[in-house]
Amino acid sequence: MKLKSVFFILFAVACFSIKAQTNAKQHYEIISPTNTDISLYKKVLDNTYLDSLRFLHERRTIEFTNLSIKVVLYSAEELLTTYGKQVSEKTITRPYAARPVKFQLSENNQIQVIGQ
Repeated sequence: MKLKSVFFILFAVACFSIKAQTNAKQHYEIISPTNTDISLYKKVLDNTYLDSLRFLHERRTIEFTNLSIKVVLYSAEELLTTYGKQVSEKTITRPYAARPVKFQLSENNQIQVIGQ
């Protein structure tokens, strides 16, 4: 009986952990051709600080160099409304003054910002 209880608890914890991972707060959208595997890009973007590239009131589209993949960053205002995420002081408040940038994936699978 104890073994069944332990198994049930472990199973419940595992299910909760998986559910928590799948409920990540979406803060960008990837646009890519249908035959492109974007799993690596999702993983890298989920672990990259993007607020210094994000616009306050509008979405920003950033392309990857040498790829047909684009990333649409949700605006800081959208994130505040949707998730209650506080607006970072690094958020770009004047999009017209922002430099155009592109993303590049480095050899060690990190995002490099080109043109900043």
